[in-house]
Amino acid sequence: MDYCLVDSGQLIQGPMRLPKSWRNVSGLHLASTAELKEYGWLPAVIVEPEFNGATHKRGARSVSIGTDDVTFTYATAELNVSDNWNNWKRDMLRSDKEDMSREMEDLIEGQHSGKVASEKLQAKYDAKKAKRGKQPEKPPEPDLPE
Repeated sequence: MDYCLVDSGQLIQGPMRLPKSWRNVSGLHLASTAELKEYGWLPAVIVEPEFNGATHKRGARSVSIGTDDVTFTYATAELNVSDNWNNWKRDMLRSDKEDMSREMEDLIEGQHSGKVASEKLQAKYDAKKAKRGKQPEKPPEPDLPE
């Protein structure tokens, strides 16, 4: 469990694991909940939103400091053009490494017109082409100073 250090109602540190020693206290990580509270260490409660990763992402967090814990609640935010583009690029790079390299994809397309004898290889090629076909809108290039 993660904890937060709170002093005068302000979040000082955390969320983080309890240190083994802190200030003049050895074995802080072994202290009881009541002792930790006396020192200002409160358990962190993380509230993650449910969302569809294809359309949304985890957004900004709000912090609520209570008497017994510190609650971090995350909002959701819609994916923008750059998010969609970067997610697709990351997925394609992963697919290049794990499923089928870009070179193999080009070889099958260029020298075999997209058809191979191996059903397994054909299925991988078809899946890769389908994934490539889902390329989202590319974000605009940043303006370069003249």
